[in-house]
Amino acid sequence: MEHLPKLKLLENSNIEVYANKKYTKNFLNRLEVIFIKKEKHILDFFEISTFRKVRINLFDSKESYTNFSSQFSKISSYSVGNCFGGMINYVCISKELEDFYKAGFLIASLAHELVHLIYHEKISNYHCIWLEEGLAQYLSGQKSFLESDDQKYSKWLEKEIFSKEIPPIEFLKHHGGKYGQFCDCDTNKYNGYDISYALIRLIIKSYNHSDIINIIKNQEMIQKVEKNIIEKFKKEGILK
Repeated sequence: MEHLPKLKLLENSNIEVYANKKYTKNFLNRLEVIFIKKEKHILDFFEISTFRKVRINLFDSKESYTNFSSQFSKISSYSVGNCFGGMINYVCISKELEDFYKAGFLIASLAHELVHLIYHEKISNYHCIWLEEGLAQYLSGQKSFLESDDQKYSKWLEKEIFSKEIPPIEFLKHHGGKYGQFCDCDTNKYNGYDISYALIRLIIKSYNHSDIINIIKNQEMIQKVEKNIIEKFKKEGILK
């Protein structure tokens, strides 16, 4: 494939990491340890024992990332990560890695793409955007700061979701950055990523784990759940 990074930085039985330039040993060690822990957490949730080795491509500019990604599909100007070609592809600006928390979020973002890979290859070939994006955020730990404090989560829901427009589920089933699509980046009336995460939290609260696995594997069950999930969320979304 054209435009792939050529410098191998790391390889083990789980991942191989490529870039166009070197990154600090501290970051790569952290990436290796944390990513493998996150992969195990994701596989355990999906009740899968193993997954194939995954190639991670770290692009040092948005331009190089876009040049590679455009071979597969047209991407939005907001895109910084995907799993095209069965790989994890992500824009990784080296100065961000100097910040401990930004580097941690970047690793969680790589795990986000891993959730998509595992879901597509092992769980279902039915694409349900809100479900996949919600699961990817929840299982990757991108919003882990909301998972140990119910009061903090309730305040976040009020500020980020309930104080804004809550769109119909149909809006969350179409990728894009315009009003009526997954994430309204033009007018900022709602954020599909935030809502999809909250919907997954509601599902996890409402069902036992075996039922959750059955739902996410079955297209008909997903469609049944989503018929009234927005109304259910409006009534039950904020924890008391």
